[in-house]
Amino acid sequence: MITIKLPKYFIDQELNFLLDQLENLVKEVKNNPQEITFDLIETKYVSVLGILLIVQSCDDFWKIGCKCFIRHITESTPSWFVRIMWPKNETTNEIHEYLDTIRVRVQRCFDSDQSQIAVDKFIPIIKAEFKPSDHVLKALNWALWEFVGNAGMHGYGFYGEVKAVYPKPVYFCAFDYKNIIEIATLDVGRGIHKSFVMSGKEKYKNITNEEALKLSIQDEESGHPAGSPGFGLYGCAEIARQSNGKLIIISGNNKLIVTKDKTEIFPSSNFNGTMVSLTIAREGVINLENIFGKENVMVVESIDDLLERLNGKN
Repeated sequence: MITIKLPKYFIDQELNFLLDQLENLVKEVKNNPQEITFDLIETKYVSVLGILLIVQSCDDFWKIGCKCFIRHITESTPSWFVRIMWPKNETTNEIHEYLDTIRVRVQRCFDSDQSQIAVDKFIPIIKAEFKPSDHVLKALNWALWEFVGNAGMHGYGFYGEVKAVYPKPVYFCAFDYKNIIEIATLDVGRGIHKSFVMSGKEKYKNITNEEALKLSIQDEESGHPAGSPGFGLYGCAEIARQSNGKLIIISGNNKLIVTKDKTEIFPSSNFNGTMVSLTIAREGVINLENIFGKENVMVVESIDDLLERLNGKN
């Protein structure tokens, strides 16, 4: 059995701790499957991106025949932390263990229809449990759709030649802690750099991974096929700036962080896919009209109308 002992605070600055181990560990156990245990006994806090990375890692090990377990002390776990779930795996009918948030469970969606259902369930829960301001709730709803839409554009698919057995999900979840709401998504698709380079647009042909991440939060810059306005992550970055929040994007070998006063990019352990998180205070001040435009539906629609529309789909 192999044990991965996670740090005391498995937050965004510590994701490299796990990323550095995963690639070599997957190669090591590929021909000799073993039990993998994620040890959180001394871990006090896990960020949303940390949760998603653990969940995705469990799935990654599972598809090569390794059973994964989470070890933590249930009775001493704070209520805002995480709990163990025993879901039935969608593709093999086997039971395996992974982390879940206490309030909004990790969603593992395999196509856009599943993602739409999951996002629509998120918003009423976030309103009822997290109690954000109306502007923050509208901003979170919009950002969730952008996160999931971007992830789905290049995240869904299948692993190699095992199409019938191993689909690639998009993962996302949310929770709040000390008046801060965090939403996040993770996909194991082509990543932001390849999305730009493979778009067929000449101006992106020779850009670096670092340049691609910087472009991803600029208005009208997009690696999606012709027709995409390239507004999604730019809008999320503006929400972070206005609300004194934080936007984190990890893809390839770089991490980009947007806060109120600055945008920074750092080297990161390689991740073949994209992780994105947005942190906003529950009562964050956001001028949605400045971001979306006065006539944009996400601005003029009341939150009651929004929830009524969502509830009508259920």
